[in-house]
Amino acid sequence: MLTEYQIKEKLLNEYGTKVTYMEFYRDIFPIGSFEISGEYEQGKANGILCSIKDGKGQNQLIFDDLEEIESHVDDDFVLLSPIAYFGKRRSAYNASLLYGMVFDLDDVGEEQLSWILERLDNPHFPRATYIVNSGFGLHLYYLFQKPIPLYKSIHKRLNALKHEITRLIWNKYTSRIHVENRQYQGVFQGFRMVGSCCKDKIHRVTAYRTGEKVNIEYLNKFVSEEYSIKSLDYESSLTLEQAKKKYPDWYEKRIVNGEKRNGRWLIKRDLYDWWINKIKTDPDLRVGHRYFCIAALASYAVKCGICEDELRKDAYELKDFMNNLQDDFSDDDIENALNFYHESFITFPRAEIEKISGLNIPINKRNGRKQALHLKLARANRDILQAENGVDNWYDNSPHSGRKPKKDIIVEWRVSNPNGKKIDCHRDTGLDPKTIRKWWNK
Repeated sequence: MLTEYQIKEKLLNEYGTKVTYMEFYRDIFPIGSFEISGEYEQGKANGILCSIKDGKGQNQLIFDDLEEIESHVDDDFVLLSPIAYFGKRRSAYNASLLYGMVFDLDDVGEEQLSWILERLDNPHFPRATYIVNSGFGLHLYYLFQKPIPLYKSIHKRLNALKHEITRLIWNKYTSRIHVENRQYQGVFQGFRMVGSCCKDKIHRVTAYRTGEKVNIEYLNKFVSEEYSIKSLDYESSLTLEQAKKKYPDWYEKRIVNGEKRNGRWLIKRDLYDWWINKIKTDPDLRVGHRYFCIAALASYAVKCGICEDELRKDAYELKDFMNNLQDDFSDDDIENALNFYHESFITFPRAEIEKISGLNIPINKRNGRKQALHLKLARANRDILQAENGVDNWYDNSPHSGRKPKKDIIVEWRVSNPNGKKIDCHRDTGLDPKTIRKWWNK
């Protein structure tokens, strides 16, 4: 009797053309896509695969001959995305070119695969370039005729487009998992490498050609106008000249002097601890979202300044809890999710985390008030409390506020730094550049 994996292989053979894993990746990354091994003068990006072998994880650069794919195909666990990167880290910050968009469907059986294959010529369902049999599920690859430059300005729009197409592709006919628990993944998600072992460690991930390469206009047809992508060009809200006028101190510091950003604001670790507790206690946690809960924990660790060792310890302590839902959450899943421990994910949006984790994250609405009203009430409350304590004339820079007037801070700084510049004062005191200019010669 055929296993479900074998039944799916038979169906895919009827509708598609099976390719080897090297043919598959050469189609994604044509000759000339990457640097040649040992030659680093072309300025090209490279592929990166993430693998685990004998319990040790590593990121491996892929050069133009793709030999690294062949060298790691027998590793215990291998991830590869259709993306080229600058540098050795597989992160959104380093991403250069997107060669295709991939959709992951979980828990797909014979009936679900048949439904998809029967609609290869249906104009209302996007036809994939390749359908990949990943074991328990499917990966639908939509390869681009021309790779898309991954400017930071387009990341959110690409993710929004992918989420909307996911809503179409992952329906009650294509997966045995209920649509309320469908998984939303970003464009930077990695997938089990074709040719490598499936999760059951018995079968191999296989690929079948089922269509042609596409462009962004083709994918736009399957979403509403709100989510379609009109342009793939780099976009900035300001020209450099406008930025020079609007942010003169920034322009002097970053453009004229070439200084780098000193750092960023860290959030209190309460957010990180809250998320761990939410994972353990939220009844909405589902099997299909466990990986993303750990990924979100990694991004919160970056936001809160949590060291990687503590994050890793906490993530592995959640493993047994995750396996109480279903006994298939592995070290591989955790290691893959920990790739989100990177500076590029400090701006991971709340709504995005809520969508991919399946857990509700309430917005801080200041009791439903607008910020201006909220601050007005807070200041009024402050004045009442100070009046109760016998303090008059309370305002931010009053002698009673316990806060040194900004003018005095600037004067004291100038006395201590007679040759200092306004930009130095801003860097040392954190005061607004407008405030510094106001009191500079007073």
